[in-house]
Amino acid sequence: METNGPPIHARAALLSALIKSTSSVPHHLEEARKQLDEWESDTSFWRILLDICFNQYLTVPIDQLERPVSTQGEYDARRTAIRTAGIIRFKNGVDKFWRLRVVRRVGVAIPTEEKTVLRSALLRAIDEPERVIALQASVAIARIARHDYPNAWPDLFTNLQQAIVEAHTHLAQLGPETIGEPSDKGAERQRQTLRLMRAVDIVQRTLKELDSMRMLAGKIRMTELADTLLPTLQPMFAQYFDETFPASAISEDSGASLQGWARSPVRSAQVRTSHLFLKALQRLVVSDAGALSQNATGPRGDRADSVNLAQAFFRSTPKLLQTIATFRRAYIQCLTPSEVSEASALIVAGITKHLLAFGKIFLALLNRDKSKAATWDGWPEVVEWYWQQAQKHALQSAEPSATNNDPSALVHTPSRFVIQTLLLLKSSLSAWKDAAPAQFTSPEFAQSAADTLVGKLMRLSKDELADWEADSEQWSVAESQKQEQFELEIRTAAERTLMVLADAIKPKWSVGHLVWRLFEQSTQLSHTNLEDVLTRDAIYAAVGRLRDRLPVISPGHVPEEDEEPEEQFDLSTVIGTRLAQEAAVGAEAGSSWVIIRRRIAWLMWEWSEHVAPQHRPATYTVLVDLIADMPGVTDVAVRLSAARSLGALADAVEFDAEAFTPFLAPALTRLISLATSTDLQEMNSIKVCTDALSMLIERLGPRVAPFLEQLVSLVPPLWNNPDPEFKAKPSILSFVSKLVRAVELLSGGGSEALLQPMHQIVDSLVRSSFSNDCAPHLGQDALALWARSVHSTTAMTTPLFELLELAPVLLQQAEETPEVCRIVEETALLVPKELVQHHGRAIFSAFSTILADPLSPVVLAPLGTLDFILQALQAAGAGVAVWPQLLQETRLLGLLVGSSLQIKESAIITSSFVSALARITIMAPPEQVLSMFASIAPLLDVQPAAAGSDIIAPLLSLWAKTFENMHSPRKRKATAMALAAVVSSCGQAADATEASVQAICTKLPEMAAVWSDCLGEIREHCGEAQSSFIRSMTSTEGLGQGALDTDEDDWLEDTSPGTARLRNLAESDFVISVDLAQYISSAMSSVQQRFPTIVQASLTAMDPLVLEILMTDLK
Repeated sequence: METNGPPIHARAALLSALIKSTSSVPHHLEEARKQLDEWESDTSFWRILLDICFNQYLTVPIDQLERPVSTQGEYDARRTAIRTAGIIRFKNGVDKFWRLRVVRRVGVAIPTEEKTVLRSALLRAIDEPERVIALQASVAIARIARHDYPNAWPDLFTNLQQAIVEAHTHLAQLGPETIGEPSDKGAERQRQTLRLMRAVDIVQRTLKELDSMRMLAGKIRMTELADTLLPTLQPMFAQYFDETFPASAISEDSGASLQGWARSPVRSAQVRTSHLFLKALQRLVVSDAGALSQNATGPRGDRADSVNLAQAFFRSTPKLLQTIATFRRAYIQCLTPSEVSEASALIVAGITKHLLAFGKIFLALLNRDKSKAATWDGWPEVVEWYWQQAQKHALQSAEPSATNNDPSALVHTPSRFVIQTLLLLKSSLSAWKDAAPAQFTSPEFAQSAADTLVGKLMRLSKDELADWEADSEQWSVAESQKQEQFELEIRTAAERTLMVLADAIKPKWSVGHLVWRLFEQSTQLSHTNLEDVLTRDAIYAAVGRLRDRLPVISPGHVPEEDEEPEEQFDLSTVIGTRLAQEAAVGAEAGSSWVIIRRRIAWLMWEWSEHVAPQHRPATYTVLVDLIADMPGVTDVAVRLSAARSLGALADAVEFDAEAFTPFLAPALTRLISLATSTDLQEMNSIKVCTDALSMLIERLGPRVAPFLEQLVSLVPPLWNNPDPEFKAKPSILSFVSKLVRAVELLSGGGSEALLQPMHQIVDSLVRSSFSNDCAPHLGQDALALWARSVHSTTAMTTPLFELLELAPVLLQQAEETPEVCRIVEETALLVPKELVQHHGRAIFSAFSTILADPLSPVVLAPLGTLDFILQALQAAGAGVAVWPQLLQETRLLGLLVGSSLQIKESAIITSSFVSALARITIMAPPEQVLSMFASIAPLLDVQPAAAGSDIIAPLLSLWAKTFENMHSPRKRKATAMALAAVVSSCGQAADATEASVQAICTKLPEMAAVWSDCLGEIREHCGEAQSSFIRSMTSTEGLGQGALDTDEDDWLEDTSPGTARLRNLAESDFVISVDLAQYISSAMSSVQQRFPTIVQASLTAMDPLVLEILMTDLK
């Protein structure tokens, strides 16, 4: 078919394209896609497409089918596939074209009148027998309703309610289903059941879509819908529930009754419909305003006698919940695995989901912000009923903690139901706070709950043990992830519930004492019996989770005289004696003891802050041994857990590097061995190793010197491991930063030989971090490593210097600009001349791009860095051989002047511009200052001859005005010197004209005020010692945007090479050493000798008192 074939209104053309869209031939698929994409901009396309989709008796030309069909079943399947492709195209089109969309520079949208037709036609989904087609249509309705309800589609829920009521009424008129009823009656029953199910499904999907809107208007709309729909849908659901799950089906002869009940051809659809009813009601009940009130009745809008609809629904649920739980258990009991057919499995799955839907409602009510559901009458009884079911499951099940997510499984209590129970108990206890009902605060309940949670529900299941044995590394990674998604498994949910239970039960520590008693009794358990090992593991997990809920003895704690004695647990002694001894048990304990070794390593991580110095050697011994690869004793799960715990102990305040020295060699060697082991495939595992190594390197400092080469060689293979989700690479960058710091601490002790290979690695990692799509994930960490490397090095190396070719591009990315500026500053401290010669043009050009927008959020960074580079050049004796020319060629000087004159909004930004210009002015040779500013006149649309009046004079006024807002003494003095430098240039510049000098000298009164203020400050604070006042503030004030940002250094004293260079630069800044009075006097003398008449006239025009004060200050 040609793309310019029949017009879009030709139904046959569209049908032909849809047929091709279901083809298995690639070029047919592409041809159909292009044709359908082209037609989408035609307004009549969507109506014809929808008509084809809902045509259950669509005639498909057999000659256009890719393969011939021989049976009616094959023909029907092809027709359904074509209709399905069409409705999916329609659903996606709703997302694209329901609102205005630009296609090939033309705005395309479905017209309003066409939308009205489509909205009406979509309700044909109520009669659609094909589940997938009906589902896609329901989703399309929901997405349209998100935009159109209630304004453009006000009757949506009215029509759906009408369809529900009509279908339910027809079913009521048909009466109860009987065996052998006429076929036409059975067909009508199926049709009306289908209509009811489809209508309810559309309602619940639309409510779900509307409920996903987080704006206040969306919340208000859902509250209004709850007020409208709940009074109708709730009683209808209750009636339909009773019809679907009749009490007669679970009578004395429940087996035969339930078998007969399940044989109905509409039974699965009925169960599904009842479940959909409940899902719709969940959205409405949670959105209802009654969820925020604990009163059964109360004001509701303008109705003072209104009913709390949410609470009314809740009061009806206990009976329904009991019914469906009993119904499910009875139905499962009458089935045997060999008798389970596809139909019965579908019914079991439907009933199970229906049962779980009640738990979802209760949890949703609790989780709503400011919900009062936990205070409702009957709520404690519901929670208690759930807990009783969970306890029965714990007692009767052979493996209570096993998780089975198959809703059709023939289990008496679904694992998801148990999880809901735990979450419901946990959330209710949290909501009750100190007002929990008596049945949940008694010692009996605490004991029973602790026994159930710890003894039954927190045990590792057989499936988990099998997963551990199959792949211990993958199991270890999954275990850490489970703690973040604890609501997915019984064991992890039980752990969190125990923690909340310990907080809720009074007196304080009650649950902690109960669990600790179990911990003490666990010494009697066998080392070789698997059941005993699993029980011990659960108990250890419990005491670990209750770390902050146990009365523990803190290391170094000395009780006060008036402190009341209470039973306290010495975790440090337990770790250093009992746990260390248990972990040291060898292979004779059996293969299952690996579970306890891993749990002990985990406990040492949980309790790492409580390990006292006297017990640390024993703890180090255990962990270092567990990191080793010992078949039959340790596996990857144990080794990773021990590595993480060792890192945590190193991170503790009590860590003593000297005490750890005997364990240093085996610890580092075994961590390196683990990190490079072929057993590790997950990047999360590598991250654990690099994190532990980073912490040890940071805390041990120069002691790791013998291992540095080995540690450096570890980086390339780790970095080259595939890590598409960037789980480990950030930690590797951090690890290399610690290595750089360690090399720095060895300065003068042989570290120079390591600089080149170390910096080659840094170069490789930084470049790799900014390649492809890595930058958003690794950019900040890579820049931190780069900055750390330049800051720490004693000498610039070729790899580190060549990295600067990345700086210009990175400078123009706002989120990277400040850190890149810091790197440029650090480089300027080392090699300022080479920096400007090789990379100055590109860096200054990047600065120009940023400064072109003076209101850029990162404009301060390049201003500070420019100031810094100029200081470094001056300190290195570089003179003015290069930088003035670069300022001109990159238009940087023109942008500095032009932007500073334009800024009106921010005093901080203005002062930064003025500081940069002041530094340029005082560093330029006096005879070149006027010509330097005159050279930028064309950029500012000023005639060069008028530069004095139109550029320099306004700048002088700006500098004098900005001086008042500067807080930095160094910047204030530099500004005063810059004003004097301009005056001096009038006397020394060969191209100084009377007009320009006249314009400049008219600003002498403003300059005199600045000079007097600055000289007065110096004299007031420090007498004649001018430099001491500036240096007393801080020796590094005003030296860039991050030059002293060394958070990773030791907090007591920063002895890094970069900081030493920075201090030297600060001390050598000539702004500090210059005698300001002499500097100003020299400038005034120079101009007065050359242009005495102009200067004298300007001085005469000044206020005599101001002039007298200035002359006094200058003397």
